[in-house]
Amino acid sequence: GFYASEHGELFVGIDPRKENHPIYEEQAEFYKKHSTFFENEKRHELICQPAEDVDLSKYEGMMDIVFTSPPYFDTEKYSDEPTQSYIKYPTEDKWIDGFLFETMKNCYESLKKNGYLLLNIANTSSGKSIEKATLDISKGFGLVHEKTLQLTLSSVMGAGYKYEPIYVFKKSGEWLKWN
Repeated sequence: GFYASEHGELFVGIDPRKENHPIYEEQAEFYKKHSTFFENEKRHELICQPAEDVDLSKYEGMMDIVFTSPPYFDTEKYSDEPTQSYIKYPTEDKWIDGFLFETMKNCYESLKKNGYLLLNIANTSSGKSIEKATLDISKGFGLVHEKTLQLTLSSVMGAGYKYEPIYVFKKSGEWLKWN
């Protein structure tokens, strides 16, 4: 979407899984080559670190929008690398405090005033408090919950569609630096 858009100058992607990064670079080169909006002003940085641990201080207060869809506690297991959040934080409470809070803090600190955080996250059978924790953490940062979008995942045979929330938060008011 970034390279297909006429908007934006910088895309920062974060994924701790090493195997994915060569594929991401191939994708970026493809999009650059085929984008009608790319004229050397668009650039990207792909970071191979856990989202909760990465140092984004060089982007402090720079981002207009941050979109993230983090793993849902122990439901989405992308690999068995020790950097994976379900391995680092094996209980829901530890995952919320160690992963979700720290990831949202990084997102918050990267946003400009009046910037938006869009967060796709949902409760799971083993992570029943994830959505509530997301809303509570956002309030602690002073983010304004403007709306919740519904991401359509799939149709369920004869029972309609399955949805997940995308929370839309706006950073307004005074910028807070968390230590």
